[in-house]
Amino acid sequence: MSKLRFGAARSGASLMLALGALSSVGCSELTLRGFFVNSAYPKTVEPIPPRDLLLSVDASVAPYLTISYQKPHAAAVCLEQLAGDDAAISALTSYGACLAAGGSEADCSKALPWIPSSSASVPAGNPGSSAGTRCPSQLPSALDQMRMYLSLGDVGRALYDYHLDTAGQAALGKPLAPELLQAFKDSLTHASQILALDPRDAGDPRLPTFAQSGGAANGAFMAGYSYGMFWLREKARLYATPEQKAAIDGYRFSGAVTSSVGTLVGIALDLYFADQTPSPPQERALDACIENAGKPVSGDPKRKLQDCALATLKTNFKQNEWDLLCAQHGTVLKLLGDDFSGLLRFDPLQKDILEPYFKNFSDILLGNSFIRTPMAVDMNQGVLAGLDERACRMPGMDTQKCLVTGTLSSIIEPIFAAPLDKVYSGLKGPAGEGGTWIDGSIRSLNPAGRGAAFGGGKLLVLNPTRSEGIPSKRITQMTEQFLQTTDALGASQRSWEIGYADGYLAQRHDRACVLGKLTSNFSLCPEAAPGAPAGVPAADPGGDSIRVWVPEDIEPKTLFASGYTFDPLVMSALFAWGQHQALADRKRVFGWLGWCAILAMEDGAVKCDVKGVSTLYRQRVDAHKVEVRTEVDSYRKYNDKVLWQKHLDERRALLKKNFKDCR
Repeated sequence: MSKLRFGAARSGASLMLALGALSSVGCSELTLRGFFVNSAYPKTVEPIPPRDLLLSVDASVAPYLTISYQKPHAAAVCLEQLAGDDAAISALTSYGACLAAGGSEADCSKALPWIPSSSASVPAGNPGSSAGTRCPSQLPSALDQMRMYLSLGDVGRALYDYHLDTAGQAALGKPLAPELLQAFKDSLTHASQILALDPRDAGDPRLPTFAQSGGAANGAFMAGYSYGMFWLREKARLYATPEQKAAIDGYRFSGAVTSSVGTLVGIALDLYFADQTPSPPQERALDACIENAGKPVSGDPKRKLQDCALATLKTNFKQNEWDLLCAQHGTVLKLLGDDFSGLLRFDPLQKDILEPYFKNFSDILLGNSFIRTPMAVDMNQGVLAGLDERACRMPGMDTQKCLVTGTLSSIIEPIFAAPLDKVYSGLKGPAGEGGTWIDGSIRSLNPAGRGAAFGGGKLLVLNPTRSEGIPSKRITQMTEQFLQTTDALGASQRSWEIGYADGYLAQRHDRACVLGKLTSNFSLCPEAAPGAPAGVPAADPGGDSIRVWVPEDIEPKTLFASGYTFDPLVMSALFAWGQHQALADRKRVFGWLGWCAILAMEDGAVKCDVKGVSTLYRQRVDAHKVEVRTEVDSYRKYNDKVLWQKHLDERRALLKKNFKDCR
């Protein structure tokens, strides 16, 4: 739930270095001059640990390997074969070298053994393959074959870039180090294992994907927006005809790639898109979950999974600080010692919220077709890793620990909260990956880049702040300067990655068109097929993304939290604003997603194969708009400075009374 952004790793490290310097000086040296001297030249030299090459290489190539396929198990076999095919790996490095030397996609791709030398002689959807494997031509559909071509192209480029970045540009054209090639083979095997663990061997890679951002308590806006979207889906389903209901049931997402508080939103959406039949104990847990939030939304007793998911969005974003956090033992002098590991811990969140949730629903969450990937950073190696939840299905894996640490590691903010020593990505099996694991927001505040690579459909990017950031007065205090600086760096990083995702999606489509002409496989670029009519839409809508931000006109202006301030009033207001924005955006967003049956139930003029206006649905939406608008307006009274100050004073007193040390 971090508000630390891009550059926070550097800022946090600098602050920790400065605090460490204090511990090595005497009281007479505690001047600004002495502080700077000891920060610049620490008295104790720490050795630099060795590079974990496997972890680093996997972090570079995994985003392009663990992607969505129609038949993930077949794709797993393909990657396993490639891992043992030296000729194929050599071809991939040659492809990467060709691109690095300035070659075109068309020219460089011809060196790949699965790209035929003459597309005219190859049947559509049946390209050549490596001499050592039947992959990718063994994949059962043209769509999956093209997904694999694009994936391997991305991987070849990423691997060779790693080679040049670490060995220097003079290494262009030189062979890759044997240990680098071995790490790459191990990464291919890791990706193969993850895909083989997919709970279903049939999916639709063209479903849209979520990218959900970090933002601490401000994540309540994203939770409210998600709640608003799926409230509409549930109510439409309730009033739909059988034909409309069948169409609405097909309106799904393939998964979510999340950082920080976005991971808490993601665990609820993971449950929402489950369709298994709950066991009796799970039924009881679902009933208790729904009761915590009040009346169920769906109006259908068979949709307890969905009602609990929506209830979870509500209840998880109305917590107090003491419901989530506890303080580490010690005085502020501990900041100056070598054993400092953070001010706080997330023990209450872990024990009272996450562990019961995963204990009750882990098999449901891991058994559906919605794939969740929290992002985490290992500060020891400086790498960003995606913790694909399918790794938690690995034989011998402690499923509960895998799920809990995967969520916590994506939330923990350096300095404020203690890092985790281990996560479980599957890279090193059930033993896990040791390190200093913290919030993925440090390197990827909104993991839109990873989300774009994962899916073959549209990308919905959710953010918990305004697009232009939050205006502030001149900052003076050290803590305030630190938070404002990291927020500013984070805003820049978030915008950059979202922009990169747009560019990547456009580039991927262009590459699909180039490869289509080389392979006669036009599954992802039908407009390039011979004889295609002008203006034919692409079968893969992957060039599209939509960004959702907190609206600029939000009132009161104070409805934003910083650091680890979890004020139920602020979160409730942001949640209501999220719902309000989802209702306002529904025509644009649902139209973009292709969820036309829901729109047609309100407006008979909407173009859709499934038609039929529902007066009851339209009336219920209109009434809900009034309910949400009324709640949003009720918070405007806190524009009164005196009333807001009174609230802050009350919260401070409650925090002093209820916030505890960790046991």
